[in-house]
Amino acid sequence: MSKYNETNCDREPIRIPGCIQPHGILICLKEPEMTILQVSQNIGERLGFERVEDLLYQNLGRVVGEDSYNNLCKRISAEGDVAQLNPYSFVIPTMQKTQDTNVLIPTSWDATFHRSGGLLLMEMELSTSRNEDYLEAFYKKGKQSITALAGTHDVQLLTLMTVNEVARITGYDRVMAYRFDKDGHGEVVAEKKDDSLRESFHGLRYPATDIPKQARELYLKNWIRVIPDRSYQPVPIIPPNNPLTDEPLDLSFAWSRSVSPIHLQYLKNMGVEASMSISLVVEGKLWGLIACHNSHPRYVPYEARSMCEFLGQMLSWHIDTSAASMLAEQLHASRHHTTILYNAMSLSETWITGLLAQPDQLLGMVGATGAAVCYDRQIFRVGKTPPLESLVELVEIYKKFPPCKTLSTDCLADHYDRGSEIKDTASGVLATFLSQANGDAILWFRPEVAKTVNWGGRDVKGAADAHGNLAPRASFALWKEVLSGKSETWQNSDEVVASELRHSVMEMVIKHRIKKAHDQEILRVKIAEEDLRKQEEFIDTICHEIRNPINGITGSVELLRDQLTQIRALMSTFQGAATAELSDSIEEIKLNIDSIAECAEHQTMITNDVLKFNVNGPAHELVRVPFVVQTVIQQVARMFVGKIQKRGIKFNLNVPAHPLVVRGDAQRLKQVVINLVANAVKFTEKGQISVSMGKVLATAQHKFIQISVEDTGIGMTEDERQALFSGYSNLNSN
Repeated sequence: MSKYNETNCDREPIRIPGCIQPHGILICLKEPEMTILQVSQNIGERLGFERVEDLLYQNLGRVVGEDSYNNLCKRISAEGDVAQLNPYSFVIPTMQKTQDTNVLIPTSWDATFHRSGGLLLMEMELSTSRNEDYLEAFYKKGKQSITALAGTHDVQLLTLMTVNEVARITGYDRVMAYRFDKDGHGEVVAEKKDDSLRESFHGLRYPATDIPKQARELYLKNWIRVIPDRSYQPVPIIPPNNPLTDEPLDLSFAWSRSVSPIHLQYLKNMGVEASMSISLVVEGKLWGLIACHNSHPRYVPYEARSMCEFLGQMLSWHIDTSAASMLAEQLHASRHHTTILYNAMSLSETWITGLLAQPDQLLGMVGATGAAVCYDRQIFRVGKTPPLESLVELVEIYKKFPPCKTLSTDCLADHYDRGSEIKDTASGVLATFLSQANGDAILWFRPEVAKTVNWGGRDVKGAADAHGNLAPRASFALWKEVLSGKSETWQNSDEVVASELRHSVMEMVIKHRIKKAHDQEILRVKIAEEDLRKQEEFIDTICHEIRNPINGITGSVELLRDQLTQIRALMSTFQGAATAELSDSIEEIKLNIDSIAECAEHQTMITNDVLKFNVNGPAHELVRVPFVVQTVIQQVARMFVGKIQKRGIKFNLNVPAHPLVVRGDAQRLKQVVINLVANAVKFTEKGQISVSMGKVLATAQHKFIQISVEDTGIGMTEDERQALFSGYSNLNSN
């Protein structure tokens, strides 16, 4: 035997029942031809057609008459939105019973329209009297209802007043307002009942399974549903499938849609013979229902249903507005705490220190009795919290949850196996994550609050009936349940301020990281500046140490030159071969002395450049003055010629006789040529070294002079050639 459960109900095809309730007639039309493709079977009996099938693929005028048909087509063409036509009234012959026989009598009908599955659905019901007295009375009723509700702002009182107005307009003997909690359970928060009914349902709760998931989805689409007579016999739709789609016709928005047999049995078990439901929708979600019950069949005309639907929409708007206002008030109160926390975090060395220094604010912002700050594998606790080992386990559980920023539960035991062991401190948990993957979060806790709930019958699923059909519960007797392991429910405002604190903490984390990086950069710069200062002091000392011997060498060179001049003067008094040989030696000594002088002068220049050099300052500026290129090359030659000749290497100097004057930095050019010649001398063991100055190559903007140093030394490999200037490139990039 099948068991009745929520899954079975969710599978029931309530949107496509294939039939309607008998108080209506359904005609499905193909536009724009207005051809009849589907009809409800009762159209023959109600309107006097012998064979319903004969209406299929006929024009609508066959049913409503040519005049009504033409007027209707004009209205549809003019309006566009067929909902603006509702209700559309017309008079057609209708089968009426007399004492002896059935006769066709002109009768007023109301039609409402909507589209589904590519078809225009036309639902018809008998019109109520619309004489002036009726319209005036109904207008007064509506005006009284709107006036009464417009002056009220308290949601509870407004709900009760709406229930009273719906009861007054419809005449149902019991009208209730349900409010759903986050688990889908409904509580009767307002009730208006006839004095003949002894039992009150006010304050009772009903399980979520009483209204299956797909029924709740339909309540969101279609705000009103009516059942004039629970004992009706469903009227089939002919043919059952939509000819355009070959699928069952979707009747989600049809007021005449036949309802679930399970729901009809549910009403029977409650002793209800007629019902009407009005949706209360807030922020796109089903907030609750206005449920109307009657102990006898009761038909409610279109105008009354429309007024009740409007009152339901008006109440929904007030609830939404009130909820937004209440949320704003709660947030205003909570943000006082978060402002203090923000300031504390800003002034503290770390954000955690700031939070922990304000325990009352941290707990008070969400009405918690304990909190834990989990960060960087550390847990800091405030107030009444679970043991440390439970917190560690809880963090690990939350790390496995689907990614989210903030979540809450008022029953931790539903998510944590050992939740019942810590219910005295943490039946409820609110968590906001800084990094869910790392377990970085702020957790708030609330203790268990035992509650007694009055249920309108125990939520026990019954077996199928004798025919194997699904059956709803039959008992609605008061059943009291004591709820344990649950805390006070967290409000939307709690989650909002928790998320806001999360943003503040993330801001503080970023600020602290930036400050730390800034402090580290300042320290790095100070260390670098100190190192640079020491380097400069060291260089200055070394340069001065180098200058001293150079100055000594320069002084000695001058003395040698003076002595050499004296020797020459003395030799001028002598003659002979020995004198000539001595003269040659003196010339060689002079060359060596000149070479020493050139080297000393160049070394002094380098030392001065080092002293002027600033690592962090601008690049060394070139001195642009006129000079003779040949003079620079000849000075370099004098520095090396003695050493080259002493090693038995031939030295060739090839420069043009005509002086070439250029504007530039002679010292920088001299340094380049010195380096080239020094390398040639270092790596040449035999053969020759040649220093040459080529021709001037001119372009439109520039002139180029080629100076080459060639030798017969060991040469360079290609890798060495590529790496020749790498050191200078690195220095330039730094």
